[in-house]
Amino acid sequence: MPDVRDIQEICGRLDRGEIDRDQFFEQLTRAVADLIGCTRAGVWIFLDTAEGRALRCMAMYDRRVDRIVGASDMVVTPWRRQASMTSSASKDRSSTTGRPCRCWISTL
Repeated sequence: MPDVRDIQEICGRLDRGEIDRDQFFEQLTRAVADLIGCTRAGVWIFLDTAEGRALRCMAMYDRRVDRIVGASDMVVTPWRRQASMTSSASKDRSSTTGRPCRCWISTL
């Protein structure tokens, strides 16, 4: 099982210019999936759109196919925000040990 130093090393490679953005996201999401033992791990950012706030997937690693997979943007409306954070977090997010993994969305 990887430890947090693996993630620090991946960040260092990007900082030193040894890998590009796409390689960074692939290595990062793969390491996070390994670290927490989930089937999928992703990097999402918030965007302001004409329809409201949206989440855009920058990278989604899927262990079942051992590669980066696509994910659609999600528009987050105030009345849907709590529901989307709880219900979508439990969908198809089982760990390799069969335990569900919880996903938390936060803004910084």
